[in-house]
Amino acid sequence: MPGIISSLLISFTISLDEFIIAFFLAGNEPTLPTYIFSQLRFPKQIPMIMALGTVLVALSIILLAIGEYFRRRGIARMGGKDSGGFL
Repeated sequence: MPGIISSLLISFTISLDEFIIAFFLAGNEPTLPTYIFSQLRFPKQIPMIMALGTVLVALSIILLAIGEYFRRRGIARMGGKDSGGFL
């Protein structure tokens, strides 16, 4: 389970971070980073893009909090001492 959660977090981060790769490799269907980039040209779409950015930040924080919860739970199950911070 920790491997699945960590791969979810890494793939989510990389998919949003690597805009250049998504821009060059995108086919007919736009990915989320290319969609956001294409909508920034239209002033009427700016509020929607800002709301989408807020949702993405909130989703990132929630995923990190879930990952931290499982990390602390795993340490507690093993009987280790949580020193706070990363392992």
